[in-house]
Amino acid sequence: MVRSRSLTSDLHVVTGWAGTRGVELEGLALERGSFEDTYLELIGAETRG
Repeated sequence: MVRSRSLTSDLHVVTGWAGTRGVELEGLALERGSFEDTYLELIGAETRG
């Protein structure tokens, strides 16, 4: 999983890299995390200290 604050720009970089090298990104998927996912990640980060 890769997190991005600039999804369009980052996706352009990844697909551009793959395109110039002839790499097919067959497993590439975009998914928006849920509120619960974000909450649990934040809580987990705080408990790790």
